[in-house]
Amino acid sequence: MKYLAPSTILITTLLSGTVTAAIIDIQELALFNYSDSIGTVLEHDEIGYDYSDFSDYGLTVEFENNLDSNNLGSFAWTVTNNGSESILGMHSSVFWDAELSQYDNSFTNESGEYVGNTEAVSWEIDEPGNTSGDLIWNMLDYAKGDNTNALEGTEDDVAFSLGFFLEKLDTGEFFELTFQVSESNIGGLRHFDENSNEEYFFNGFLTYFSNVDVAAPNEVPEPASLALFLLGIAALYRVRRTSN
Repeated sequence: MKYLAPSTILITTLLSGTVTAAIIDIQELALFNYSDSIGTVLEHDEIGYDYSDFSDYGLTVEFENNLDSNNLGSFAWTVTNNGSESILGMHSSVFWDAELSQYDNSFTNESGEYVGNTEAVSWEIDEPGNTSGDLIWNMLDYAKGDNTNALEGTEDDVAFSLGFFLEKLDTGEFFELTFQVSESNIGGLRHFDENSNEEYFFNGFLTYFSNVDVAAPNEVPEPASLALFLLGIAALYRVRRTSN
């Protein structure tokens, strides 16, 4: 089994009108994972905090940051199962809490919308959970957004989640979660501040690598080579019987 994201998710469509270049201040960036096998939520904080408990359950996490000075670009997590058992029913969600123009008009003058055109199976737009929102609590419960925009038509402190599902991760297998942050419309979630006319889009996809994908080449002899090997053994056996 191998799941590859279609290239359409990365095709950008330029927005009409003039939009101010976004300078994004990331408050927190974290990966949350819940699986039926483990039965608890694992957390890996990359920006904002320094915490991870994935290794306690035999999972290795690597993070790659390709964001520029304005925090536009891409970043990715790679999660590998180095344990002795398969992990079933994995929900993996990124928690993205960022601000626009917070030093000009505070961080509560923002809004967001779900654009669509995403491979995520769950998403959420809400106040992060410091006051009225439940986004961080949904991450801590089952690592899944509730597919709602609690801030539709209002302004507040905006945070996002995008979630993906993997049925099984066998020992030695791994998956990559890659996310894009762009001023062009790449689908996913849109974060905007109408007062400053700043905005950006946030989207992502999952790529799964099975043991078939990562196995060493030529581990199993080709059928023709195996047949020649067996014929050689048979011929040697006949020669030994004749000589006796």
